[in-house]
Amino acid sequence: MLKVFIGYLLISFQMTAPFGFDLLPDFVGYFLIFLGLFSLRSRSRWFAVGAPVALVMTFVSMISPAQQLFHFPMSVAAVNGVFDLMLAASILILLTIILGVTDVETTEYVQLGSTQLKIIWGIQSLLQISCGILIWFVTPVTVTLAGVFSLLTFGLTISTIVCLIFLYGLVKM
Repeated sequence: MLKVFIGYLLISFQMTAPFGFDLLPDFVGYFLIFLGLFSLRSRSRWFAVGAPVALVMTFVSMISPAQQLFHFPMSVAAVNGVFDLMLAASILILLTIILGVTDVETTEYVQLGSTQLKIIWGIQSLLQISCGILIWFVTPVTVTLAGVFSLLTFGLTISTIVCLIFLYGLVKM
């Protein structure tokens, strides 16, 4: 679960270098999540379901760095589409992690906090979906929508930190 935690940390936060590249590349994060879920697949079928999604996202998340490196043109719609795909995949991957943790709780008779994780997942999913929808309207930036988007992303950051705290607690799993 340590690989899943570190991977989720990498995909959750952006740290951009002065020359414009993300120092915490999402594709590395997704690949670590894939490795972690793949290694846990014997403990729950849900980990086995999440692993291929993370592997696909490893390649999808290479689009943005490749575009920055090679300067190939991408329309705003294409950029937003990749962003929305990454949001949807992160929601699905986190859901498979939570369902896997629920299975482990049931089969191994341990308490790992899956109920709290489900609540956090619900809040985070709502915020991510709202950001994904709003990003299509923020492109022609209006002050009101930009303010709403900032509030949503702030809430998303807080819920992500809480989720990471729970995932860190599962590292020994």
